Amino acid sequence: ELPFCSRCTEVIVKAANLMIKAAVEHGCLADRIPKRYDCYLDDKEVDSLKYPRISIANCTTARIIPKYICAEISRISQEDIAESREEGKEYKTVLIIGPGHYLKLVGEYMHELYPEVSYGPAPEDGYGIVDAYECLLRNKDSNLGWRILIELFLEASDLKRTLEASESGTPMIQLISQDFARDQLHITELIRSIRDQDGAAIASHNELESILGDRFAEVRDHFEPKAEQDQPELDKTKPSILLTSYKGCKGLSAGHVFVIGVHDESMPKDRRHINDVEVSQIIVALTRTRKQCHIISNDWFISPKDRNGRWIPKHAVSPFITWIPKELIDDRGKLAAKDFK
Repeated sequence: ELPFCSRCTEVIVKAANLMIKAAVEHGCLADRIPKRYDCYLDDKEVDSLKYPRISIANCTTARIIPKYICAEISRISQEDIAESREEGKEYKTVLIIGPGHYLKLVGEYMHELYPEVSYGPAPEDGYGIVDAYECLLRNKDSNLGWRILIELFLEASDLKRTLEASESGTPMIQLISQDFARDQLHITELIRSIRDQDGAAIASHNELESILGDRFAEVRDHFEPKAEQDQPELDKTKPSILLTSYKGCKGLSAGHVFVIGVHDESMPKDRRHINDVEVSQIIVALTRTRKQCHIISNDWFISPKDRNGRWIPKHAVSPFITWIPKELIDDRGKLAAKDFK
């Protein structure tokens, strides 16, 4: 048994354990095998002291959510950004997790301020093979790159086992078979040769086609240089930002995590019938956090009135938020448009 987590801060670990306890008392997770889950303070003490609470914010409508997120991103220190971009140890500075319609709204707003923001609800919904190799070209240990590849290539049982093992914070490349890792890294080097048009590019082109088969055209079209195509230089002083779904976030991590749309009728769908999948999703989302986590709810999605001018009832507070003790919470209160002028 390896109970220590070297990814999450102390408050995240405490909250996760208490949410699991509350879920069991609620009648969920009946088949769960009890496991210790402790914060490895030798690695996480500094971050735990700097970020001692989970931020909870309630927005009037979903349109306020990206304003809140952008305001919080602007406060992220250069130290945190630099750490997230450290060569060979990269992870996303910011991870935004939620339902697809929320992610779309947030992504459209944020793109003007952060053009490099990437949107990938889940490998099967937005990511593909070229995204995986893009990650591995930048960093062969990229958890995101390996996360996409195992979703594409591993059997369901192997995929589940690998994702569960990654929850301890172990790099994903250490959890997959050496043969699989070696083959995929070889493909990555063939792609690098084609992309860089080195002396072996033609041979690499032919070998890659024989390996990838039907997938080759997609990979070739993406990576083969195009005439007069300028690639913007990556600004490593800016935060890297990824929007993803509850399913897509598993196996990932980020310095600053925003979980959005956390209210009744969204997460969970029905507070009277909370299911194990929803409990697992909210805990997985929470435990993506390396530094600071924000859980954000909203009273209405677009407007407090429908098309006919009738008032729409507010969304009820998610029971998942009430499962976190108040002493672990930094309550940001009710936020409206006037708070972001």
